[in-house]
Amino acid sequence: MLTFATRTWDGWDYIPDVWGRWLAAADGVLLVAAVGGAEAVDADGSPLEEGRPIALTRLAMLSDAECWLEGIRVDPRVRGMNVAT
Repeated sequence: MLTFATRTWDGWDYIPDVWGRWLAAADGVLLVAAVGGAEAVDADGSPLEEGRPIALTRLAMLSDAECWLEGIRVDPRVRGMNVAT
């Protein structure tokens, strides 16, 4: 997941710097979208390995009634395919 996250914003991204903190934080969860079918293909029609992570975001709980999505990242191979919409 860090591989495709670091290919965002022309190679600079804060995700690698906060990754450990996000995984350890009790105030939220890391959400991951993965390839769900053996026949899945990327934007170019190439096959994708089942179970392969293709997107991530962190859901941070601000209060009992509010949350915040941050760091939404999508693998470049599946951008434009409604993965994070």
